[in-house]
Amino acid sequence: MRKPILFDITMPLPHAVDPFTTGIGRVERAWLALLASAPEPAYFFLEHRGTVSVLGPGAGQVLANWIARRDPADLPPLSRLLLRLGRTRAALRFAVMRHALLRRVPAGENDRLLPGLRRLFPAGAWFLGVSHRPMPEARFRTFRAAGVKTAILIHDTLPLDHPEWHFEDSTAAAALVRETLRDADLILCNSAVTRADYLRNARMLAPNLPPPPAVVAHLGLHDRPAVPPGPLPPGIAPDRPLFMALGTIQPRKNLGLLVEAWDRMATRIPPQHLPQLVIAGSWGWKVEELRARLDRSPLRGTAIHVLDRPDDATVQALLRAVNALLMPSFAEGYGLPLMEVARDGIPVIASDLPVYREIAGTYPAYCPPDAPEDWITRILSFTGPPRRLAPPPIPTWQAHFATVRAAMDAT
Repeated sequence: MRKPILFDITMPLPHAVDPFTTGIGRVERAWLALLASAPEPAYFFLEHRGTVSVLGPGAGQVLANWIARRDPADLPPLSRLLLRLGRTRAALRFAVMRHALLRRVPAGENDRLLPGLRRLFPAGAWFLGVSHRPMPEARFRTFRAAGVKTAILIHDTLPLDHPEWHFEDSTAAAALVRETLRDADLILCNSAVTRADYLRNARMLAPNLPPPPAVVAHLGLHDRPAVPPGPLPPGIAPDRPLFMALGTIQPRKNLGLLVEAWDRMATRIPPQHLPQLVIAGSWGWKVEELRARLDRSPLRGTAIHVLDRPDDATVQALLRAVNALLMPSFAEGYGLPLMEVARDGIPVIASDLPVYREIAGTYPAYCPPDAPEDWITRILSFTGPPRRLAPPPIPTWQAHFATVRAAMDAT
């Protein structure tokens, strides 16, 4: 008999408040949807304000329903009142806590947590964390004493490899690697590149600790948004070529290269024929220089457009019209936007990164991330009528889940 999964919703719960999410948030939501619909019951772990709780299967259903429908009618009356007061996190927290099986144990009192875990999981369980959230060593020890094994998903090691691109220092990332080396029973990696990076950092940070089994489970894709495409945003000309960069705006995305490419093209191509660039996503960290450059660009509003957190209908309209998606990143742990547009045959021009070749093969047109002229050549080669390509093989969430479950069964 398979051991049940105890899924950590400490980060997925607040992330569920916002319809716009990150790559890690998409993985959280995929797991919530799977566990809410799985035939075997799943359980949920919540840490909040210095306490921990274990919640029954209904908690996962609450979060999965909210993410899918955002319908207040799915929530209890007090949660609906909290929604009207603008307290969405509190509303969701109250709704899931109604399914508590072990309620608000002080986080440091592991002697109180241990008997509760043993009572709930007499045959053991798997604690699953997919949010890059470090945990104290004592928590791992308590899980182990209760027969609860731990599986941790590693999305990337970029804060360790390139701390200059991140808003936090590398302390938390280093702690996560050390903790998982010392205490985790299973490491899940979204790509072979991430697995190699994790093991390389593990050897540097803790050379005397043998790593736990590390399994590659490629990420799947969510269903396409169930909304019809809206109109193109104001200012975007439907009769000129359109290119798009999609995702959180942050230093490693290397969007300055695209601005440089457009600045150069503007000196060679008449304005009425200049391709259009849309940068669509939420503003991240360490982007002051890029913001300033975009704000003073004479192309802003005519050839370069910035859309902050566009809704699904707008994104779908842009993807329907786009000539190619542009992904000039310096580094990635995976590449969900690449695979999402490749599923629909939309051309992609991307940095020549090992992880892109791993998941997408020869589908993208590759360029070095530091060569604006190469990007200009590639971009101009796609300026005819928008064309669509044969999609590459697309990983599925079901395959991801099956790989993880098989690894748990074998560990």
